[in-house]
This record gives sequence, structure tokens and C-alpha cells, in this order.
Amino acid sequence: MRSSAPTAKQSAYLRRLAIVKGVTFTPPRTRAEASATIERLTRVQSTPASDLRRERRELLGDLERRGGSASVLESEIVGYGSDCQWLHSMRPVAFAQSGQTDRAG
Repeated sequence: MRSSAPTAKQSAYLRRLAIVKGVTFTPPRTRAEASATIERLTRVQSTPASDLRRERRELLGDLERRGGSASVLESEIVGYGSDCQWLHSMRPVAFAQSGQTDRAG
């Protein structure tokens, strides 16, 4: 007989444990798996709060310096203001080769 899905309390507790311990886990499919994962995570030594703060500061600093993955780089554009254009077409190759335009009509 198959065990039922984890309870909401088990799922919430697992998420809190993972955050406190500084680990990740595969979401359990059954209550038994959830109980086993909870037991395993309770035995894991917690990451010191100072380490978590330091890692967070470093990560945020890296993101600030890089500008995020959606940032437009100067090497990707040409022109300024209303004359600014992408240096290279951003359309997929198959679309560009088909001769179609990207406008409906």
C-alpha cells in the first residue's frame, strides 16, 4: 500500500529546517519520506548565522557588480537615446531566415 502525500506541517517544517541548516533537499513524495528527511536534517549541524550573513553580503555584492543577467551591456547596443539599436538582431535564426517580419499583419 502506498503512503499518502506529506502533510502541510511536514512540508513547512522541512522548508524551515533547510533554511536554518543551510541545506537543500528533494521534496518528499510520501509522509514516510518526509519523516525520514526531517530526521536526517535534524542531525545536520546548523550553519552559523554569521556565515549565512557573510555569504548573503558576498552574493548581493556580486549581483550589484554584475548588474544582473537582464542588464544590457554596452557591447550589445549602438547609438544613444531614441536612436539606440541592438548591435545584432535578437530574433531566432529560423525566424530571421524565413523572411517573415516580427509584426502581425
